[in-house]
Amino acid sequence: LFKPLSSAYSVELTSFMYNCQGISSITKRDFYRLFYAAWHTAFKEETILKAFKVTRLALFNPKVIF
Repeated sequence: LFKPLSSAYSVELTSFMYNCQGISSITKRDFYRLFYAAWHTAFKEETILKAFKVTRLALFNPKVIF
């Protein structure tokens, strides 16, 4: 699950830097906003289930996750 989060955060960060033209630095508030958007992009039901499938871990009760 780290790779999708990392990729989504990179997209958000690149977009932020493009929009501020590199003039503004990133504050804690900016980090949280960018990370929150990346988190919601990366952590979807499909991504979580795929990660479990790839690692061959069986979910005891999948309803607990959702």
